[in-house]
Amino acid sequence: MLEKISCTLSCFAAFSRARLAQAVPTYLAIVRRLVFDHLEREGVDVAKLAAAWQRIAQAT
Repeated sequence: MLEKISCTLSCFAAFSRARLAQAVPTYLAIVRRLVFDHLEREGVDVAKLAAAWQRIAQAT
């Protein structure tokens, strides 16, 4: 009985990781859209912000 439970839990964990890996790109796209929509509504120049982030990334 314990072996069945252990197998079930490990199978469920593998399934959960696969589902999470499948959901992450969609989740990130939604978050990205919401953040950038908010920034644009507030009048932030997103192109200048992206250029600044690019410079920071190149400096590190």
